[in-house]
Amino acid sequence: MLKNLVRFILRVAHGVEYRYNRYSRKKAVRHFLSTVCLDGRTHYPQEPRKPETQIKSELCQIMIADKGAWSDEVTLTQYFQFGCDRASANVESFVFQKEFDRVRDSLNGRLAPMFDYKNVAGVYLNACGVKASCAIGQMSQDGQKICLRDGSSREFVAWLREYSAPVFCKPNDGCQGKSCYRVEWREEEASLYLNGERQELQDALGVMAGHIVEPLIVQHQDLRQYSPNCVNPMRIRTLCVDGEVRYVSTYICIAPAGAYWSNGVSCGLMVGLDETGKCITDGFSEIPGMEGRYQLLPGTDIRLDEIIIPGVKEAIELAKAAHRTAPQVYAMGWDVAVTDKGPVIIEGNPRFGSCTYQAVSGRGERMYFEQEFKSRLGN
Repeated sequence: MLKNLVRFILRVAHGVEYRYNRYSRKKAVRHFLSTVCLDGRTHYPQEPRKPETQIKSELCQIMIADKGAWSDEVTLTQYFQFGCDRASANVESFVFQKEFDRVRDSLNGRLAPMFDYKNVAGVYLNACGVKASCAIGQMSQDGQKICLRDGSSREFVAWLREYSAPVFCKPNDGCQGKSCYRVEWREEEASLYLNGERQELQDALGVMAGHIVEPLIVQHQDLRQYSPNCVNPMRIRTLCVDGEVRYVSTYICIAPAGAYWSNGVSCGLMVGLDETGKCITDGFSEIPGMEGRYQLLPGTDIRLDEIIIPGVKEAIELAKAAHRTAPQVYAMGWDVAVTDKGPVIIEGNPRFGSCTYQAVSGRGERMYFEQEFKSRLGN
Protein backbone atom coordinates (compact mmCIF):
# COMPACT_ATOMS: atom_id res chain seq x y z
CA MET A 1 0.00 0.00 0.00
CA LEU A 2 2.73 2.44 0.98
CA LYS A 3 4.76 1.52 -2.11
CA ASN A 4 1.79 2.28 -4.37
CA LEU A 5 1.26 5.61 -2.63
CA VAL A 6 4.90 6.55 -3.16
CA ARG A 7 4.63 5.64 -6.85
CA PHE A 8 1.49 7.75 -7.18
CA ILE A 9 3.15 10.75 -5.53
CA LEU A 10 6.21 10.40 -7.78
CA ARG A 11 4.01 10.26 -10.90
CA VAL A 12 2.14 13.37 -9.81
CA ALA A 13 5.40 15.17 -9.01
CA HIS A 14 6.85 14.17 -12.37
CA GLY A 15 3.71 15.43 -14.16
CA VAL A 16 3.83 18.74 -12.29
CA GLU A 17 7.53 19.14 -13.13
CA TYR A 18 6.91 18.33 -16.81
CA ARG A 19 4.07 20.85 -17.09
CA TYR A 20 6.11 23.51 -15.29
CA ASN A 21 9.13 22.96 -17.54
CA ARG A 22 6.92 23.10 -20.63
CA TYR A 23 5.29 26.30 -19.39
CA SER A 24 8.71 27.82 -18.70
CA ARG A 25 9.96 26.77 -22.13
CA LYS A 26 6.93 28.29 -23.87
CA LYS A 27 7.44 31.50 -21.96
CA ALA A 28 11.16 31.66 -22.85
CA VAL A 29 10.50 30.93 -26.55
CA ARG A 30 7.77 33.54 -26.83
CA HIS A 31 10.00 36.10 -25.16
CA PHE A 32 12.85 35.26 -27.54
CA LEU A 33 10.64 35.59 -30.61
CA SER A 34 9.24 38.90 -29.35
CA THR A 35 12.76 40.35 -29.37
CA VAL A 36 13.80 39.33 -32.91
CA CYS A 37 13.32 41.33 -36.07
CA LEU A 38 12.41 39.18 -39.07
CA ASP A 39 13.06 41.85 -41.69
CA GLY A 40 15.94 41.14 -44.03
CA ARG A 41 16.33 37.49 -42.99
CA THR A 42 14.74 35.88 -46.02
CA HIS A 43 16.89 34.03 -48.57
CA TYR A 44 14.10 34.30 -51.15
CA PRO A 45 13.34 38.04 -51.47
CA GLN A 46 11.54 37.60 -54.80
CA GLU A 47 8.98 35.11 -53.47
CA PRO A 48 5.79 35.80 -51.46
CA ARG A 49 6.26 35.38 -47.70
CA LYS A 50 4.04 34.04 -44.97
CA PRO A 51 2.58 36.55 -42.50
CA GLU A 52 4.89 37.33 -39.59
CA THR A 53 2.39 35.86 -37.13
CA GLN A 54 2.50 32.53 -39.00
CA ILE A 55 6.31 32.53 -39.14
CA LYS A 56 6.58 33.10 -35.40
CA SER A 57 3.90 30.51 -34.68
CA GLU A 58 5.77 27.89 -36.71
CA LEU A 59 9.06 28.75 -35.04
CA CYS A 60 7.43 28.58 -31.62
CA GLN A 61 6.10 25.06 -32.28
CA ILE A 62 9.50 23.83 -33.53
CA MET A 63 11.38 25.26 -30.56
CA ILE A 64 8.93 24.05 -27.92
CA ALA A 65 8.90 20.55 -29.46
CA ASP A 66 12.72 20.58 -29.13
CA LYS A 67 13.17 19.64 -32.80
CA GLY A 68 15.04 22.73 -33.91
CA ALA A 69 18.78 23.33 -33.69
CA TRP A 70 21.03 23.39 -30.64
CA SER A 71 20.06 26.99 -29.86
CA ASP A 72 16.99 29.11 -30.61
CA GLU A 73 19.08 31.54 -32.65
CA VAL A 74 20.37 28.75 -34.91
CA THR A 75 16.83 27.38 -35.27
CA LEU A 76 15.73 30.82 -36.40
CA THR A 77 18.63 30.99 -38.86
CA GLN A 78 17.90 27.52 -40.29
CA TYR A 79 14.22 28.36 -40.73
CA PHE A 80 15.13 31.14 -43.14
CA GLN A 81 18.01 29.26 -44.79
CA PHE A 82 15.58 26.47 -45.67
CA GLY A 83 13.14 29.03 -47.05
CA CYS A 84 10.39 28.05 -44.63
CA ASP A 85 9.20 31.67 -44.68
CA ARG A 86 8.06 31.27 -48.30
CA ALA A 87 4.29 31.17 -48.70
CA SER A 88 4.74 28.04 -50.82
CA ALA A 89 6.83 26.17 -48.20
CA ASN A 90 5.40 23.55 -45.85
CA VAL A 91 7.52 23.79 -42.70
CA GLU A 92 6.58 20.23 -41.72
CA SER A 93 8.43 18.88 -44.78
CA PHE A 94 11.77 20.10 -43.38
CA VAL A 95 13.94 18.43 -40.74
CA PHE A 96 15.88 20.62 -38.33
CA GLN A 97 19.34 19.94 -36.98
CA LYS A 98 18.66 18.58 -33.51
CA GLU A 99 16.13 15.98 -34.57
CA PHE A 100 18.27 14.83 -37.51
CA ASP A 101 21.50 14.68 -35.50
CA ARG A 102 20.00 12.69 -32.64
CA VAL A 103 18.62 9.99 -34.92
CA ARG A 104 21.68 9.83 -37.18
CA ASP A 105 24.09 9.55 -34.24
CA SER A 106 22.03 6.77 -32.68
CA LEU A 107 22.22 4.81 -35.95
CA ASN A 108 25.90 5.35 -36.72
CA GLY A 109 27.25 3.11 -33.97
CA ARG A 110 30.63 2.88 -32.29
CA LEU A 111 32.85 2.63 -35.37
CA ALA A 112 31.81 6.02 -36.79
CA PRO A 113 34.10 8.21 -34.58
CA MET A 114 37.14 6.57 -36.22
CA PHE A 115 36.57 8.85 -39.20
CA ASP A 116 36.84 11.93 -37.00
CA TYR A 117 40.58 11.25 -36.71
CA LYS A 118 41.99 12.13 -40.11
CA ASN A 119 45.33 10.35 -39.80
CA VAL A 120 43.66 7.08 -38.78
CA ALA A 121 40.94 7.27 -41.44
CA GLY A 122 43.36 7.99 -44.28
CA VAL A 123 45.61 5.05 -43.44
CA TYR A 124 42.58 2.78 -43.00
CA LEU A 125 40.98 3.70 -46.34
CA ASN A 126 44.21 3.32 -48.27
CA ALA A 127 44.81 -0.07 -46.64
CA CYS A 128 41.34 -1.06 -47.92
CA GLY A 129 42.28 -0.02 -51.45
CA VAL A 130 40.36 3.27 -51.46
CA LYS A 131 42.25 6.30 -52.73
CA ALA A 132 42.30 8.80 -49.86
CA SER A 133 44.45 11.65 -48.63
CA CYS A 134 46.86 10.13 -46.14
CA ALA A 135 48.97 11.90 -43.54
CA ILE A 136 52.73 12.01 -44.06
CA GLY A 137 53.14 12.61 -40.36
CA GLN A 138 52.05 14.72 -37.42
CA MET A 139 53.54 17.84 -35.88
CA SER A 140 54.88 17.54 -32.34
CA GLN A 141 53.03 19.33 -29.58
CA ASP A 142 55.60 22.14 -29.56
CA GLY A 143 55.46 22.42 -33.37
CA GLN A 144 59.20 22.00 -33.81
CA LYS A 145 59.26 18.48 -35.26
CA ILE A 146 57.30 16.24 -37.57
CA CYS A 147 56.71 12.64 -36.48
CA LEU A 148 56.67 10.61 -39.69
CA ARG A 149 54.61 7.50 -40.36
CA ASP A 150 57.70 5.28 -40.27
CA GLY A 151 58.19 6.28 -36.62
CA SER A 152 61.11 8.65 -37.21
CA SER A 153 61.17 12.27 -36.10
CA ARG A 154 62.67 15.23 -37.96
CA GLU A 155 63.01 18.96 -37.45
CA PHE A 156 60.02 20.23 -39.42
CA VAL A 157 61.72 23.03 -41.35
CA ALA A 158 64.65 20.81 -42.36
CA TRP A 159 62.23 18.11 -43.46
CA LEU A 160 60.05 20.57 -45.44
CA ARG A 161 63.08 21.99 -47.24
CA GLU A 162 64.08 18.48 -48.24
CA TYR A 163 60.49 17.59 -49.22
CA SER A 164 60.62 20.62 -51.57
CA ALA A 165 56.88 20.97 -52.12
CA PRO A 166 54.01 22.66 -50.29
CA VAL A 167 52.04 20.57 -47.80
CA PHE A 168 48.66 20.91 -46.13
CA CYS A 169 48.33 21.00 -42.32
CA LYS A 170 45.08 20.57 -40.41
CA PRO A 171 43.90 19.52 -36.96
CA ASN A 172 43.60 15.75 -36.61
CA ASP A 173 40.07 16.08 -35.23
CA GLY A 174 39.20 19.47 -36.73
CA CYS A 175 35.95 20.54 -38.36
CA GLN A 176 34.59 23.25 -40.66
CA GLY A 177 38.01 23.99 -42.14
CA LYS A 178 39.25 25.78 -39.05
CA SER A 179 43.03 26.10 -38.51
CA CYS A 180 43.87 24.61 -41.92
CA TYR A 181 47.01 25.84 -43.67
CA ARG A 182 48.79 25.46 -46.97
CA VAL A 183 52.40 25.46 -45.82
CA GLU A 184 55.47 26.14 -47.97
CA TRP A 185 59.11 27.04 -47.43
CA ARG A 186 60.48 29.77 -49.66
CA GLU A 187 64.22 29.33 -49.84
CA GLU A 188 64.96 32.74 -51.27
CA GLU A 189 63.40 34.39 -48.21
CA ALA A 190 64.29 31.65 -45.72
CA SER A 191 60.74 31.84 -44.41
CA LEU A 192 57.59 29.81 -43.92
CA TYR A 193 54.41 30.88 -45.70
CA LEU A 194 51.02 29.87 -44.34
CA ASN A 195 48.08 30.32 -46.73
CA GLY A 196 50.20 32.60 -48.89
CA GLU A 197 51.33 34.92 -46.11
CA ARG A 198 54.83 35.14 -44.69
CA GLN A 199 55.03 34.22 -41.01
CA GLU A 200 57.57 34.50 -38.26
CA LEU A 201 59.05 31.04 -37.93
CA GLN A 202 58.21 30.35 -34.30
CA ASP A 203 54.72 31.81 -34.66
CA ALA A 204 54.04 29.58 -37.67
CA LEU A 205 55.31 26.46 -35.91
CA GLY A 206 53.22 27.31 -32.87
CA VAL A 207 49.88 27.48 -34.73
CA MET A 208 50.63 24.15 -36.47
CA ALA A 209 51.50 22.30 -33.27
CA GLY A 210 49.78 18.91 -33.15
CA HIS A 211 48.45 19.22 -36.71
CA ILE A 212 48.67 16.39 -39.20
CA VAL A 213 50.68 17.01 -42.37
CA GLU A 214 49.35 15.79 -45.72
CA PRO A 215 50.53 16.08 -49.32
CA LEU A 216 48.95 19.10 -51.00
CA ILE A 217 46.07 18.04 -53.25
CA VAL A 218 46.07 19.89 -56.58
CA GLN A 219 42.57 19.89 -57.99
CA HIS A 220 41.46 19.33 -61.58
CA GLN A 221 42.57 21.98 -64.07
CA ASP A 222 38.93 22.81 -64.93
CA LEU A 223 38.33 23.81 -61.30
CA ARG A 224 41.54 25.79 -60.78
CA GLN A 225 40.04 28.66 -62.79
CA TYR A 226 37.59 29.25 -59.92
CA SER A 227 39.88 28.59 -56.93
CA PRO A 228 43.55 28.39 -57.98
CA ASN A 229 44.96 28.07 -54.44
CA CYS A 230 42.73 25.43 -52.87
CA VAL A 231 40.50 22.43 -53.43
CA ASN A 232 36.76 22.83 -53.98
CA PRO A 233 35.51 19.71 -52.17
CA MET A 234 32.37 17.80 -53.01
CA ARG A 235 30.23 16.63 -50.11
CA ILE A 236 28.74 13.27 -51.05
CA ARG A 237 26.18 11.65 -48.75
CA THR A 238 25.83 7.87 -48.61
CA LEU A 239 23.85 5.37 -46.55
CA CYS A 240 24.65 1.73 -45.83
CA VAL A 241 21.32 -0.11 -45.61
CA ASP A 242 21.43 -3.85 -44.88
CA GLY A 243 24.94 -4.04 -46.28
CA GLU A 244 24.11 -2.12 -49.48
CA VAL A 245 25.62 1.35 -49.94
CA ARG A 246 23.22 3.91 -51.37
CA TYR A 247 24.03 7.29 -52.87
CA VAL A 248 21.94 10.23 -51.58
CA SER A 249 23.18 13.59 -52.87
CA THR A 250 26.16 15.76 -53.81
CA TYR A 251 27.01 19.41 -53.50
CA ILE A 252 30.28 21.23 -54.14
CA CYS A 253 31.75 24.07 -52.12
CA ILE A 254 33.36 26.63 -54.46
CA ALA A 255 35.72 28.96 -52.62
CA PRO A 256 36.52 32.56 -53.61
CA ALA A 257 39.43 32.93 -56.01
CA GLY A 258 41.91 34.02 -53.33
CA ALA A 259 41.04 31.40 -50.72
CA TYR A 260 43.49 28.73 -49.53
CA TRP A 261 40.85 26.37 -48.16
CA SER A 262 37.16 25.84 -48.77
CA ASN A 263 34.37 25.01 -46.34
CA GLY A 264 30.66 25.76 -46.62
CA VAL A 265 30.35 27.15 -43.11
CA SER A 266 33.19 29.64 -43.34
CA CYS A 267 34.60 29.93 -46.86
CA GLY A 268 32.64 28.93 -49.91
CA LEU A 269 29.46 28.86 -51.98
CA MET A 270 27.56 25.54 -51.91
CA VAL A 271 25.87 24.28 -55.09
CA GLY A 272 23.94 21.05 -55.63
CA LEU A 273 25.16 18.75 -58.41
CA ASP A 274 23.67 15.90 -60.41
CA GLU A 275 25.72 12.85 -61.37
CA THR A 276 26.84 14.47 -64.63
CA GLY A 277 28.39 17.42 -62.77
CA LYS A 278 25.71 19.92 -63.72
CA CYS A 279 24.74 22.52 -61.09
CA ILE A 280 21.09 21.87 -60.25
CA THR A 281 20.48 24.44 -57.50
CA ASP A 282 21.23 28.06 -56.81
CA GLY A 283 24.42 28.76 -54.94
CA PHE A 284 23.85 29.00 -51.18
CA SER A 285 26.01 30.84 -48.68
CA GLU A 286 25.72 31.16 -44.92
CA ILE A 287 28.96 33.11 -44.50
CA PRO A 288 28.45 36.43 -42.64
CA GLY A 289 28.21 39.22 -45.18
CA MET A 290 27.47 36.76 -48.00
CA GLU A 291 24.27 35.14 -46.72
CA GLY A 292 21.82 34.32 -49.46
CA ARG A 293 21.34 32.59 -52.77
CA TYR A 294 23.25 33.19 -55.99
CA GLN A 295 22.85 32.49 -59.69
CA LEU A 296 26.32 33.84 -60.49
CA LEU A 297 29.66 32.86 -58.99
CA PRO A 298 30.40 35.80 -56.64
CA GLY A 299 32.77 38.37 -58.11
CA THR A 300 32.35 37.00 -61.65
CA ASP A 301 29.88 36.91 -64.54
CA ILE A 302 29.95 33.09 -64.57
CA ARG A 303 26.49 31.56 -64.38
CA LEU A 304 26.36 28.58 -62.02
CA ASP A 305 23.95 26.69 -64.28
CA GLU A 306 26.59 26.80 -67.05
CA ILE A 307 29.33 25.22 -64.90
CA ILE A 308 30.03 21.51 -65.35
CA ILE A 309 32.07 19.94 -62.54
CA PRO A 310 34.35 17.15 -63.81
CA GLY A 311 34.58 13.68 -62.30
CA VAL A 312 31.37 13.67 -60.24
CA LYS A 313 30.26 10.18 -61.26
CA GLU A 314 33.70 8.77 -60.42
CA ALA A 315 33.72 10.68 -57.11
CA ILE A 316 30.37 9.15 -56.15
CA GLU A 317 31.65 5.67 -56.90
CA LEU A 318 34.75 6.36 -54.77
CA ALA A 319 32.59 7.57 -51.86
CA LYS A 320 30.45 4.41 -52.09
CA ALA A 321 33.61 2.28 -52.12
CA ALA A 322 34.84 4.11 -49.01
CA HIS A 323 31.55 3.47 -47.21
CA ARG A 324 31.73 -0.23 -48.05
CA THR A 325 34.85 -0.44 -45.90
CA ALA A 326 32.72 0.45 -42.85
CA PRO A 327 29.26 -1.11 -43.33
CA GLN A 328 28.59 -0.78 -39.59
CA VAL A 329 28.31 3.01 -40.07
CA TYR A 330 24.85 3.96 -41.32
CA ALA A 331 25.26 7.50 -42.72
CA MET A 332 28.36 9.32 -43.95
CA GLY A 333 29.23 12.61 -45.61
CA TRP A 334 32.38 12.23 -47.73
CA ASP A 335 34.55 15.15 -48.78
CA VAL A 336 36.01 14.31 -52.17
CA ALA A 337 38.48 16.23 -54.35
CA VAL A 338 38.74 15.81 -58.10
CA THR A 339 42.27 15.92 -59.52
CA ASP A 340 43.67 15.50 -63.02
CA LYS A 341 44.34 11.87 -62.02
CA GLY A 342 40.84 11.21 -60.69
CA PRO A 343 38.97 11.66 -57.41
CA VAL A 344 40.49 11.28 -53.94
CA ILE A 345 38.76 11.11 -50.54
CA ILE A 346 39.75 14.07 -48.37
CA GLU A 347 37.92 12.82 -45.30
CA GLY A 348 34.81 11.08 -44.06
CA ASN A 349 32.33 12.82 -41.76
CA PRO A 350 29.95 10.70 -39.68
CA ARG A 351 28.68 13.93 -38.09
CA PHE A 352 28.20 15.75 -41.37
CA GLY A 353 26.04 18.86 -41.68
CA SER A 354 22.79 16.96 -41.53
CA CYS A 355 20.52 19.71 -42.84
CA THR A 356 22.81 21.56 -45.25
CA TYR A 357 21.36 20.08 -48.43
CA GLN A 358 17.90 21.36 -47.49
CA ALA A 359 19.34 24.88 -47.40
CA VAL A 360 21.20 24.35 -50.68
CA SER A 361 18.20 22.89 -52.52
CA GLY A 362 15.40 24.73 -50.75
CA ARG A 363 13.52 21.41 -50.49
CA GLY A 364 12.58 19.55 -47.32
CA GLU A 365 13.83 16.05 -46.58
CA ARG A 366 11.17 14.94 -44.11
CA MET A 367 10.01 12.00 -46.24
CA TYR A 368 13.60 10.81 -46.81
CA PHE A 369 14.36 11.24 -43.08
CA GLU A 370 11.26 9.33 -41.96
CA GLN A 371 11.84 6.46 -44.41
CA GLU A 372 15.60 6.07 -44.16
CA PHE A 373 16.33 7.22 -40.61
CA LYS A 374 13.47 7.22 -38.11
CA SER A 375 12.01 3.96 -39.45
CA ARG A 376 15.36 2.28 -38.71
CA LEU A 377 14.90 3.00 -35.01
CA GLY A 378 11.70 0.99 -34.95
CA ASN A 379 9.56 3.78 -33.56
